[in-house]
Amino acid sequence: MQFLSTLALALAATSTAQTLFDSGLPEDRAVTYGAVITQKMPWAVQFRAGSHCGEGQSIESVEFMVNTLKATAKDSWIEADICFSEPGTGLVEGVPGCANDSTPMRFNIEKQEKRTLLKWSPPANKTLLPNAKYWLVLTTNVEDSEKAVYWYHGSTRFGRSNDPKDDALAATKMLVPWGGMDWVAEEPLDHRRVPHAKIVARA
Repeated sequence: MQFLSTLALALAATSTAQTLFDSGLPEDRAVTYGAVITQKMPWAVQFRAGSHCGEGQSIESVEFMVNTLKATAKDSWIEADICFSEPGTGLVEGVPGCANDSTPMRFNIEKQEKRTLLKWSPPANKTLLPNAKYWLVLTTNVEDSEKAVYWYHGSTRFGRSNDPKDDALAATKMLVPWGGMDWVAEEPLDHRRVPHAKIVARA
């Protein structure tokens, strides 16, 4: 038994945590700057998994900040999911591709608050492939944009100097020229901001 305990401790020690993405805690301003999330217009932020010697990683924690002041408490919710990146039809090569059997995490909006930091520990089967791109996707049941949840922008600005591969991108669903609503990723402009998120993984 002592040997097994020692082995478990050794394995835990070799399992290291890695921050895959951090767009910076949003500033506390009088005016809310962020993405307006409605039932028809979900939003997402892209990140890249670590390489870690070619091994996959499991996500240890996800956190993001939202504004729920306009949402109807008790009747509204937000769902968060980690989705793979699939080829897009717009100017950016990848958009969210959520599996049909994926189970998102639901956060019920219990009260109206200006700054709500939501945290989530995805199930262990949410394994990331090495060096692959993924999206943190937020959806909601709120239909009225006047009662929408705001997903704050992070305080970090991304560009060629700190994001040469253009991993930090935002995407939303909108009416597209090829018909209907579809995911469209924003262009990787220099000095850009994306929705707030901090994603930590463990190998």
